[in-house]
Amino acid sequence: MTSLLNDFRQYLKIKKLSQASVKNYVSDVRQFLAWSANNKINQFNPNAFSTYKSHLLALKTPTKSINRYLSSLRKFGSFLKNEKLLMINPAQDLENIQSTKKQSQSPTPDLKLIEQFRQSLKDKRLKPATIKNYVSDVNQFLTWLNTYETN
Repeated sequence: MTSLLNDFRQYLKIKKLSQASVKNYVSDVRQFLAWSANNKINQFNPNAFSTYKSHLLALKTPTKSINRYLSSLRKFGSFLKNEKLLMINPAQDLENIQSTKKQSQSPTPDLKLIEQFRQSLKDKRLKPATIKNYVSDVNQFLTWLNTYETN
């Protein structure tokens, strides 16, 4: 992870970003990588980035902060593609959260409900990767549903 972050830092410097921007991008990506490791996500694909976005929404992270994190992830995805670590930028379609008053008041997926669902899958002795994917899909659906209901 440290090597990847150092390479990303160098990539940003070559792009002539300010010191503050480099520091923020690296910090945000470090946070994403730690979350990925904690959740045993070992592939950088669109689903991983989308799940992280849903995680930030579920934590009720302020919209401006989420959008900054998403910007950092899009830049990280560009780095991964540019360095030929991946064939595509997995974050290229990761859209910012609209900061309308209506949307900021929309509820996020019920964490207790999602945890109960996760536990029921564990009780059925499903594989960890299957549980992760099912929970991710439900979380994304509930996020979409909450957004859809407020519009």
